[in-house]
Amino acid sequence: MLQPNRNFDSQEYRYGFQGQEIDSELKGEGNSVNYKYRMHDPRVGRFFAVDPLAHQYPWYSSYQFAGNKVIRFVELEGLEEQISPYLEKNDYKPVFKKGSGSFLQRLDNASYNILSVIPNLGVDAYNASSGIINNTYWMFTGQKQYDLHNDLVSPTAAYFTDNIDYHLETPALQQLEDTAEILTDMRTIEVIANLVLSKKVSSTTYKNTTPKNPVYTVLHKNDNNYVGYQAVYQIKIDGKLYKYGKADMTDLSKTTGKPNRLQSQINTLIKENPTKRVSGNVIYENKNISTLDVKKIETKAVQNYVNKNGKFPKGNQNHPGVTIPKE
Repeated sequence: MLQPNRNFDSQEYRYGFQGQEIDSELKGEGNSVNYKYRMHDPRVGRFFAVDPLAHQYPWYSSYQFAGNKVIRFVELEGLEEQISPYLEKNDYKPVFKKGSGSFLQRLDNASYNILSVIPNLGVDAYNASSGIINNTYWMFTGQKQYDLHNDLVSPTAAYFTDNIDYHLETPALQQLEDTAEILTDMRTIEVIANLVLSKKVSSTTYKNTTPKNPVYTVLHKNDNNYVGYQAVYQIKIDGKLYKYGKADMTDLSKTTGKPNRLQSQINTLIKENPTKRVSGNVIYENKNISTLDVKKIETKAVQNYVNKNGKFPKGNQNHPGVTIPKE
């Protein structure tokens, strides 16, 4: 909490505690901090939203900050505690994507992207070491509950399901545009460079395995480690929930402003149910969230529905990671 008459607010620098962005419009100057996944109130030292990873830490309150060890740990973007923090990478600017501006603007964007590759590779290396430090600590101290089903099996099943849905529901022309965007994305160069550097490091140290880098930037938007502007949506038929799903918020319908994936499914359901009222809307969105995390939010929404109704939504039959509670 800020001391009265002993602080100032600069419009040019909007970051505060632990380098997180301050939102002074919500609760007054310095009283609300944006931790990406949740908002934090420094006056009480607590978040006012449930931790998205609460199921992995049953011994903590779902509103705790930094594992209630604020001297030793820093908070990981509103998620779990960490010893070694992770750095943010520079975002690349669009060059070949439609609506990227004039030729000079695209050229300027391309120059910026090229200059950002080397710093981003450095961030990758640093974050990889942070991942090793944090996971080693969690493993040996038992501070984190590793769940093979939720952390590996369920996300893998969801990944293949989403890829199948993508190829079945996305128009062929859109898939070609997405492929072209992937091939011209500077993050592709990052992946290749990381693989080359990892191979050199492993050969230099006489190791046969490549060091695992948990922050490799992935190539496809359906990959669990892809980070971008994504959302969870719901579709209703005659006011009753039909389905939850996830969508890319950078790919919007020009006529309705809704994600194209959501709008495409609405159009299909309208044709299949001409006498019924079909509606859909986004219920959660985040400009910087991984596909894995948005899948967890989608799965949690389906699980809540199943817990309440004892059955799956019609459009989410046998959703990966969701089980019907036993009576």
